[in-house]
Order: sequence, then structure tokens, then C-alpha cells
Amino acid sequence: MRFIVIDIAASSGGAMTILKGFYNYIKANSEHEWIFLLSDNYIEETDNIKVWVYAKQKQSRFRRLLFDFFTGRNVIRKSGADAIVNFQNTRICGSKVPQIIYQDQPIPFQKAKSFSFFKKDERDMAVYQYLIGAMVKAATKKSQSVVVQTEWMRNAVIKQCRVPVENVYLIPPAIDLPEIFYRESETAQYDQRNFFYPASDAVYKNHECIYKACKLLEEENISIKMSVTIKGSQSSNIEFLGAIPYEEVIRKYKTSTLVFPSYIETYGLPLAEARRLNCIVLAADTEFSRELLNDYNNAYFFNYEKPDELAALMKKVALGNIKREHNAIVFNEDGLFDGWEKFHEICVITAQN
Repeated sequence: MRFIVIDIAASSGGAMTILKGFYNYIKANSEHEWIFLLSDNYIEETDNIKVWVYAKQKQSRFRRLLFDFFTGRNVIRKSGADAIVNFQNTRICGSKVPQIIYQDQPIPFQKAKSFSFFKKDERDMAVYQYLIGAMVKAATKKSQSVVVQTEWMRNAVIKQCRVPVENVYLIPPAIDLPEIFYRESETAQYDQRNFFYPASDAVYKNHECIYKACKLLEEENISIKMSVTIKGSQSSNIEFLGAIPYEEVIRKYKTSTLVFPSYIETYGLPLAEARRLNCIVLAADTEFSRELLNDYNNAYFFNYEKPDELAALMKKVALGNIKREHNAIVFNEDGLFDGWEKFHEICVITAQN
């Protein structure tokens, strides 16, 4: 069988992690033919894996829509594919080839925030929530198979898109920690006054809650260091790191308490990573965080609209009133299977049907 994988949008971050995770699995395990539509040669070709570069489609949202609605069907026809695997949350219109959507875009499905077209910092999110979101939901509804990362997303897709239950598959992402995690010689020392938040500067990542909490702690003369992975002007207790390598993220997990005020996520990978590393986690009280941190003894929750609740938890950690439990319930190793095996199976079944 022949499959065409559409992931033109991927170039960095989580999207690239997903792309390479899937590529590495099929490179080692699949005998089928695979054609990857990408914006650059991010992966190496093999005897059964080919890369078609479509750089222009990444240059603007309009070009991507044009590809999804009009020109994409011709590419599919040219490929002779038996199934389409789409990592862009949409589908190719006008093609009769069965389609599998990897749906990991939470903004159209979440209920935590209604973004406004009239607020400058929310305008892009509003476009995605209401305009592009409508297309995402329509594409999801018409696809033969939909893969999601969490139970809350599975329920949202089934309810909001009226997709049959049997066509929506739950496959949590594999947590592939780097070598540093396994080095016994690594002696990173936990400091109860260190806090860390690895996230982009998207408005729903809610850095403002952290800034206000840190100001409250400063007013109480509580000494802490809060590190964030965005750029900004240094302050007395906030360190703006900008983008850092993944190994440095792991070091920060080991030496810090994770603060996670984001209120919109499909999965919230830092929550799962921190749990795997047995870190203390201070998380926004949301559906996805409750799901990922269920039965985890080192998890504490706060209202993401109330910085004073976050400040109170950070104070307890800094003063030693909240301590890390070393026997906390973490993920069962058996549950950390490589979900790409199941995803590959879904692709084959969809193509056959």
C-alpha cells in the first residue's frame, strides 16, 4: 500500500517532534510506501520513504487553504496513494482517498476561553477559534479516522463533530526523554526556590499569571527564581531564558518545580515529562491537567485566573511546606508504549476500508 503524509506546516517544536517520531517508526517497521509532503527536506529518503517539498504552501495561511481546498487533490491523484495521513488538523477537499487526521489543535474545541476579534493580542486566536476552527471541525467530521492525544479531546471531537465513537482513536504521545535523563552521573540538585515554565508566548500560555504571582511573592520578601523560555526584560525574580535545548529543559525539571498556568492544551507535554521525572507540579486546574496528573501525589492545582492562588502554592514550596514525595505514583512503564505502532495500524485499516 501507498500512503501520503501531509505535514507542510511542521518546521520546529512539537510539530517536528511528532513528524520525526512517526518517521522514525515507519523507517524501522513499515514495508509500505510513504510519501511525505513537507516544506523542506527534514527527513532522509529511503527505499520506501520519499519526500516531496512544497515550501510555498508554508509561506502563508492563504496558500495552505488553497492547497487544502483546491490544489491538494491533484497532488493526491498524482501520488496514487491508498490513504492520506494529515498532521495539519484539516483534510484535502475533493479527494475520494480515505483520510486519517491527527487532531492535536485544541483551540476550536476548548471551552475555557472565548477569544475576541477586538483585542489585538487575541485576534489571531479568535481567527483560529471561530473561522479556521469551523473548517477544522468540518474536516474532522468528514474524515474516516481521527486520532487524538487525550480523553478530553476524544470526547470533544465525538460531541462537537458528531464523529462515530469507533472512528476516534486515543493515542497518547510517547515520552522520549533524552540521554541525560538516564545518566546516573547526572547530579542536578533540586532547589525548592527554583521554578520553571517551558512554553511559548501565546496568550493562552498565561505568563501574566506568573508575573503577577512573582510580584506578590516579592512584596512578601519571599526569595524565588522563576525561569521562563521566552524573551523579556529581566526582573528581580524572573529569568527570561528564551528558547533552550531540550537537554537543558530536562536539567531545569530536575532542579526546579514546574509551574504550568496554561489553560489551553491538547496534551500539555511538560506535565507528562515532569511527572515522569517525579517533579512537583503546580498546574492550572483544567480538564487536561487533571487527566494527565490523575493520581499523581506531587501535583497541586490553582485557578488560572487567580495569581494569588499560584503565589500561595509557590510560597509553600519555597518555604518547604510542600515537599517532593519520592515515592509518588508515576506513569507505569507499560503505559509508555510507542503509540506510533497503533497509529500505523490505524492507517493500514483505514486504507483497506
